[in-house]
Amino acid sequence: MRLPRALLVAALVAVVGGAASLRADALNGARWVSRGPTNISGVVTALLTDPEQPDVYLAATGGGLFTTSDAGASWSPVAGLDGHFLWSLARDPARHNILWAGALTFGDQAGLYRSTDRGRTWSEIAPLHLTSVFSIAISPSDGKIIAATDFGLQISADDGATWKSLSFPPMFAPQVRFHPRDGSRAIAILGRRISGNIAAAAYITTDGGATWRETTGLDPNAQGLTVEYAPSQPSIVYAFSTGAPYADKGAMWRSDDGGETFRAIARNENVGDRMRVAGLFVSPVSPALVVDGAVWLYRSKDGGATHDRIDQFDTATDRYAPHADYHGFAADPRFDGTTNRRVLAFGDGGVYRTNDILAPVPVWEQLANGLTDAEIYSMDVSRSGAVLFGMQDVGVGILPPGATAATLRGDGDFYHVEFDPTDDAVYFAENFPGWIYRSTQVSFPHIDTRPGTQVNASSDFVIDPNDPARIFAGSGIVVRAEAIQTDQPSVTTLLTNPAGVSTSALAVQRGNSNVVWMADTTGSVYRTDNALAAAPSWRKVHDTAELAGPLVRIVIDQDDPKRVWLVRSFGLEVTRDGGNSWTDLKKRLPAGVGGLQDLVRHPRYADWLYLATQHGLWTSVDGGATWSITPHPMLQVISVTALRFAPGTNVLWAATYGRGVWSADIPQVTPRRRSASR
Repeated sequence: MRLPRALLVAALVAVVGGAASLRADALNGARWVSRGPTNISGVVTALLTDPEQPDVYLAATGGGLFTTSDAGASWSPVAGLDGHFLWSLARDPARHNILWAGALTFGDQAGLYRSTDRGRTWSEIAPLHLTSVFSIAISPSDGKIIAATDFGLQISADDGATWKSLSFPPMFAPQVRFHPRDGSRAIAILGRRISGNIAAAAYITTDGGATWRETTGLDPNAQGLTVEYAPSQPSIVYAFSTGAPYADKGAMWRSDDGGETFRAIARNENVGDRMRVAGLFVSPVSPALVVDGAVWLYRSKDGGATHDRIDQFDTATDRYAPHADYHGFAADPRFDGTTNRRVLAFGDGGVYRTNDILAPVPVWEQLANGLTDAEIYSMDVSRSGAVLFGMQDVGVGILPPGATAATLRGDGDFYHVEFDPTDDAVYFAENFPGWIYRSTQVSFPHIDTRPGTQVNASSDFVIDPNDPARIFAGSGIVVRAEAIQTDQPSVTTLLTNPAGVSTSALAVQRGNSNVVWMADTTGSVYRTDNALAAAPSWRKVHDTAELAGPLVRIVIDQDDPKRVWLVRSFGLEVTRDGGNSWTDLKKRLPAGVGGLQDLVRHPRYADWLYLATQHGLWTSVDGGATWSITPHPMLQVISVTALRFAPGTNVLWAATYGRGVWSADIPQVTPRRRSASR
């Protein structure tokens, strides 16, 4: 007997809905597995060596802490700080088993952690909860701790049990250093943020932090300032600035009285380029050897008077080694300047090592094996199972099906990537708002959505799901590009945004390329029903709340085109009638969950939703009425940036900002069978 279609559909819905309701989340018991990349490192913000175990390093990253016991040949994550965005590390100079780790705080997180067993286990320092800690200094005399935080300098004399805010106006404090031999003396950088940089000044104390005074001789307009004592002769202190007002070049100063007064010793283009962060190294055995790095890497053998560039272009990888954008340096604990000249550099490209910092042309080796800290902005999965991802600063990675080691392509930031649907070996990528490149033709933009030379704050592009030869893209203008597999696609302008307004999200309806949704940076949402026309007509369907942050994603339901989700940094809405009315789903999430970045629905079960946020991965089995955090501890705290189902499968991929990519094979719902009664 054949059931009527309506009754059959109703029965299937009841089975699926009933089974789904038995689960706390839409993973249906699936396990998350880390998929790498195991050979591409992201940003390393701090590096710590061990004086008693010279082949042991600790690396702080945006995804937690990593350790190596073989001088960087291989790395493994340290449990306890997984998913935390670490920024600083320090070792007690008298008690080497005691370590400190500072973190950037997002949501309900701590800013400072302490270990008493050389970094194997960690405990939160509760008084600095919700305070970002950028630098940590420990007195060589009495173990006193000074933390440089987003609320200025904080000091503790009892191993972090209690803290006192030092007598400054509320100021941003990016760095603090104790004199290596005298616990009464320290130097700190204090300042304010200017367009991402830090306009700062140096302050010193000679009474263990009780009182502070500003140093003299530094430029009051210096940005990106960093300082270091010369360990072998600490009356010498170097300062390095990477920003204005030096025509976007660097400047260096030297103090010969412990930081009281500074004099300029270098101010030319051979020092560095403007950056928000920079590294400065002074040899532990000679104050004459100084290394400084911002975008490029320079060395001085004469106390900063002259510099030579010591990063090298590697033709095999088509990039410089070490990678640009330095955070700091560390000497091998056995460094003596003669038999051991090993120095490590770390920053946006991970960790690099040279065995001879004094060589005419130092050779640098990247130490990335197992350092799975890639900071990923976007991701795509091909029909063959290959995974494409765009990273912060280091380029594009491609994981072959089943692999954990990736191929690295390009360099720089790549905010949006998609495979060419006709060829898995080709991809489209955006590495500057409004510039879209095709991987086979990367010398100039394949598609440009900037009007003239206008620089736009945001952009988006989407390959038409109904025609793989077509892209819709937007930034300052919205365009339709045809024949995108050719070197010169045909580009038609569909909309010109007002001055200062950029496109932030685009979506094309599956099954009807004429229906395109677009959002801009004002929060307005538009829809056209004739996107293939020469001059499409657009109508506004929504104005989202300004306080909800930028609109970053539009998702059209694959089966019901009238159901559309709008994802904003702090907002989530859905329409079920094509935009005539909207329901707020954000209020269904727990308070404090923010930084929403992506949303996908299950390919089979329409009410199973997956939400990527800066506070982990959330799932819903009832269309967003209720939400639960994913059970994996890493994906509860890490920033999840992108989600994709592998085409034709139930495998969900998650990209993170600091721990690479993960996947979970979600089992299908199994209808329960009733026992036959006799």
